[in-house]
Amino acid sequence: MALVSLTGVSLSHGGPKLLDAVGLQIEDGERIGLLGRNASGKSTLMAVLAGELEAEGGVVARRQGVRIARLPQEVPRGMSGTVAATVAADLPAGEEAWRTRERLTRLYEGLRLDPEADVAALSAGVSRRVLLARALASAPDLLLLDEPTNHLDVESIQWLETHLLERRGATLFVTHDRAFLRRLATRILELDRGELTSWPGDWANYVRRREERDEDEARRHERADRRLAKEEVWVRKGLKAQRNRNQSRVEQLERLRSERRERRDRTGSVRFSITEAERSGRLVFEARALTAGHGRTPVVRGVDL
Repeated sequence: MALVSLTGVSLSHGGPKLLDAVGLQIEDGERIGLLGRNASGKSTLMAVLAGELEAEGGVVARRQGVRIARLPQEVPRGMSGTVAATVAADLPAGEEAWRTRERLTRLYEGLRLDPEADVAALSAGVSRRVLLARALASAPDLLLLDEPTNHLDVESIQWLETHLLERRGATLFVTHDRAFLRRLATRILELDRGELTSWPGDWANYVRRREERDEDEARRHERADRRLAKEEVWVRKGLKAQRNRNQSRVEQLERLRSERRERRDRTGSVRFSITEAERSGRLVFEARALTAGHGRTPVVRGVDL
């Protein structure tokens, strides 16, 4: 049985449907890249998979006993306690203590975290690394990562890639980092206007097959438009008596018009132009004791980055 499956799942939040009768199965061991434009519903889909949001329609089935961990895009308010306590909050039960210590040590080192630091005093970026460490530490069957490379330096991203390649279980992730996507994804999901399309294979296979699909769709639309134009000429020139005798042709014209109005053109290729280049590892920007603000009111003071 799949770890999680969706059948005819819909969700709208009272507006246009973010999920429109979508179907999905996630199997053990998969690494799935989820693509879609901003506000297309990617985070919503993850929340439904995690059980944090209830679908308005359809069926969500999870394998009995499945463990799911999610890294959200936003840091929740009110986090408190030490880094160590936060990371250890969702540790699997029954694990030998030495294994737990070993795994946590690797996480602290890989994500450059001080286990004794006070979470409440951390920046949003470091707090998000803490949440990433907590999700990884829980050793879930299904790991849901929303922009996991945000606020990570090159070395930490490379460490995370290796960790995800070696870990057991399934991973579904959203990212704008093409190098990360290329290295990890074994399947691509594309969410566009509520419709979810699954593309087996890696990023290169997705790009090739998506281009073939878009070209085929463009040809079909072009043929339909030519046919519609021809029928529009006929109905304008035809006598009323002829139109009455050819009622089926008039009905066909109405269907063509309706299909043209309801056509859902693709929103275009999902592009990654910002991260087109490979990571260089070179320092791009550095600041020490930075203070900035509006007039005499400081917004940040003494920042090192």
